[in-house]
Order: sequence, then structure tokens, then C-alpha cells
Amino acid sequence: MMIPSQETSHTITEKSQSNFSSSFFFLSSAKRRAMEAVYAFCRLVDDAVDESASPSEAMEKLKDWSTELEAVYRGKAHYAATKELAWAVSYFSIPKKYFEELILGVGQDLEKTRYQNFEELCSYTYGVASVVGLMCMKIFGVEGEEANQAAILLGRALQLTNVLRDIKKDAISGRIYLPLKDLQYFSVREEEVLQGKQSVRFDSFMYYEIGQTEAVYAEAFRLMKNLPYKPLLAAWVMGKVYYRILQEIKKNPRLPLSKKVSLSKWVKFNILMKEWMRSWF
Repeated sequence: MMIPSQETSHTITEKSQSNFSSSFFFLSSAKRRAMEAVYAFCRLVDDAVDESASPSEAMEKLKDWSTELEAVYRGKAHYAATKELAWAVSYFSIPKKYFEELILGVGQDLEKTRYQNFEELCSYTYGVASVVGLMCMKIFGVEGEEANQAAILLGRALQLTNVLRDIKKDAISGRIYLPLKDLQYFSVREEEVLQGKQSVRFDSFMYYEIGQTEAVYAEAFRLMKNLPYKPLLAAWVMGKVYYRILQEIKKNPRLPLSKKVSLSKWVKFNILMKEWMRSWF
């Protein structure tokens, strides 16, 4: 199994330089430790697909991760990161089915490189993002149907933002996650996306997709406002960081054709502090 043998969850999280890690800042030590353990496992599973030389190699790695997951829930994990995950799932009672759904969701990338419509894309986001939100809710200690629905929608919004942000990266590997039905409606051909061709038609398509994604954020934030704020501070930070990335794309919808849109550390810090201040009022 291609696993960094004794890298800790913290090391894996630090190396990734993900937007998610900035949201862990105000968590208690136990919750931060658990979030890093969950994030590290998700990162490693995702890398099993993205960094493999072939689909067959990736599938073998995912099978190995499924085997290691079984060991995690039996208290017999083999690696530093998965031993930390074993502690987290026990301490916060995170269901194994969420991780199983994650592995299945990530595995879809080995078989599917196109999505026919927005609904199909949203279904895909559940297995690669929303289940992570459900894991996080267990760590945050916020329960109930409304909390779960908020987690599902926020995860969907974050992944839809990733889809719009990572157009160039996905095109390099021959993938198009953008809904084909919407591309056709705006007369944008798959070849144009793969080649990074700019056009007014593409702009119109992007504004439409951004609008759909903004609507998902709006509903997720509406539900989150009905829930305790302080336990969800990390979720609010995640949501606002990714929403800001979406707004940067909105300013220049052609940008993702040539580069990955990102935020400066200063912008992310300002979002972090603003949300922390909100938690006191």
C-alpha cells in the first residue's frame, strides 16, 4: 500500500496547504486532532486516485484503503495517520459508512469523466464532499436532521466551487465535471473546455453555474443560521473562504481556464477573524 509510512495526520494536513486547515484554528485540541485525522484520511484516499499511474493501480489502492478502514474500526490500524483516525472515530462516534461512501465516491473518478447535468453532478458531490461534512458535524457535536442537511448542502457547495475552480487541472487529465447539458445550452463544446478556449459563450455558461452554486450556498447558510454558531465556527470559515473563491471566479469567469483561483493568506485570515468575531455576538 502506497502510504506515507509514519506521517502523522498533522503532517499530511500541513503539507496539503488546504483551505480547510485554516478553519481548524479555533477548534479545541481534541476537535482539531480529529479534524486533521479525518482530513488526512480523505486526502490520502483522494491521492490514491489522482497520483496513480493507471486506473487498475488506483483501484488496488482504494481496496487497500477499504481494508485499512476495517482495521481502523477494529482498533488495529497499521499507520500513524490511521491510528489517529481510529481514535477520532471512537471518540466522536463517526459512522464507518461515511468513510465507505467516501471511498466509493472517490472511486467514481476512475470510471466517469463526464456528467450529463447539474443533478448528476450534485449526486457525485455527495460521495466526495457531503459525507465529509457529515463527519465534521459529528466532531462539532451538532446533531439532527437540519444539521445533516446543512452539512450535505455545504459540502455540495464547496465541491461545486472546486469544479469551477479546477477546470484547467481537470482538463489536463481529460476530465470535465461541468454539466454537459448546460455546456450544450450555451453552445460551448467539450473541446473548447479541454483546450481552455475563451469566449463570451463560456462566460455566460460560467455565470449560470456560479448562480446555481450561489443558490446552494444560500440554502446551506440559511440552515446553518438555525444551528448553534460557535460549534460550527470552522464550518462557517470553510464556507466563507470557498464562497469568496467563487466570487473571485465571478469577477473573471475565464480565469479557471488558465489557472487555479486561490486566495491570499491575508484574505483567508481576515475571513477567519471576521467569523470569530461573529461568534461572540
